[in-house]
Amino acid sequence: MNVRRIVYCVIAFPLALHVSVYLLSMAYAKPYFEGYLCTLFRSSVTIADARISLLTQSIHFSQPRITIEWDNRQDTFFQAQKVKISFDILPLLRKRLIIKNIACIAPVVSVERSRAGTFNIQGFFDRFRNIRKNADGTVQDGFETTQGLQARHGGALQTYLQKGYIKEGTVIFTDYNYSTSPLLAFRDVKFAAVFTYDFKKAELDAIKIKLNTTIQSDQPSAAKIDGEIDPTPDYVGSTFRLNVFIENFDLMPIWPYLERNLPLTITAGRMSVESHLNCVGGTFENSKQTVGLKALSIGAWKEDFAGAGSMGMSNKLLIDYIEKNCQALAFDFYISGSLKDLKVTPGEMMLKVIGDTLLPKAPSGGGSSPQASGT
Repeated sequence: MNVRRIVYCVIAFPLALHVSVYLLSMAYAKPYFEGYLCTLFRSSVTIADARISLLTQSIHFSQPRITIEWDNRQDTFFQAQKVKISFDILPLLRKRLIIKNIACIAPVVSVERSRAGTFNIQGFFDRFRNIRKNADGTVQDGFETTQGLQARHGGALQTYLQKGYIKEGTVIFTDYNYSTSPLLAFRDVKFAAVFTYDFKKAELDAIKIKLNTTIQSDQPSAAKIDGEIDPTPDYVGSTFRLNVFIENFDLMPIWPYLERNLPLTITAGRMSVESHLNCVGGTFENSKQTVGLKALSIGAWKEDFAGAGSMGMSNKLLIDYIEKNCQALAFDFYISGSLKDLKVTPGEMMLKVIGDTLLPKAPSGGGSSPQASGT
C-alpha cells in the first residue's frame, strides 16, 4: 500500500504542479512576458495570450506583435500567428536556460524605407547598438553581445538557443521613395537555424542556416540559401560558407536601385543568381558568383558609356554583344580578398565578348578559318 501511494504521489505531484502553473499563467504570464519583451526589444510588444506548460516544457504566445516608433508614426514591424518556445527545466538548476527550439508560425515582417532614406529595420536594431568610448578616445560602435544581453536582462542566467524555425513566413518591403505599394514580397518563407555551443567556454561555435522562399511578382521566382557561419566577436575574422540560388527573378521591382550604377535602361528582364561564398578567417577562397540575365528589353545606353572605352577596347563591342544576346546572358564573377578589402573580378564573360566580337566565326560548312584557328 505504501509503495502504491508513493507511486501515486510521484505521478500526481508533477501533474498538479503542471496544472497549477498552467492556470496561474492564464492570469499572470501575459502581462509578465509583455513587460519583459518590451524591455528586451525596447519597443512596444503586445501578446493576445500566453501559456506556460511544464508538462511539455514550453511557452506559447498567441498573436505577438512588435510595434516601433519610426518616421514619426507607430509602425508594426513584426507580427505572427503564434510562437512556441521549448526549453529544458533541469539546466535551470545550474543557472542555464537552454532553449531547445523557437518555432514561429506565420510571421509577417514589414521592412520599410522612408522618403529620407532610413529603414525601420535599422531603427529596430539600433536599439541593440552598444557604443563605447575606448581608453584612447576612439569610439567603438557595435551591436550588444549575447553576454551583454544576458547581463542586462537575465542576470546570472546563461541563455542558449539551439534551434530556430520559421514556417509560412512573409517579408514585405516598401520603399516610400518610389511607391506606397510594396516593391517586393517574400512569401512562404521557411527558415531553419541550428546553433552549436562550447558550454565550457559559454561561447557560440557555429550556426547552420537554411532558407527557402518564393519572391512574388508577375511570375513568382524561387530563392534558396544554405550555409554555415562560425561567428567571431570581430566580424573581420569571420569564417562562413554560403550558397545562394535565385531563379527567374523579375528585375523590374529592384531596377530603381540598379539603374544608378548601370549604363543602360531596361523595360523588362529576369535574373538568376548562383553564388558560392567561402570565407576562411576573413579571407575569401574559391568563391564565385554567376549572374544570368534573360528576356532583356533594352531601352537605351547612357551616352557617356557608349562613347567611352574599357579594358583597352571600345565599349561599343560590349554593347553589341549584349544586344545580340539579350535573350540569354551569363556573367561570372570571382570573389577574392577580405571582408575589409573585397575584390570582384569578371570571369569568362569578358573573354567571350572579346573572342566572339573580334575573332571571325568558323564557316558554317565545317572546318576552321585560318584566323579562327590561329594559324
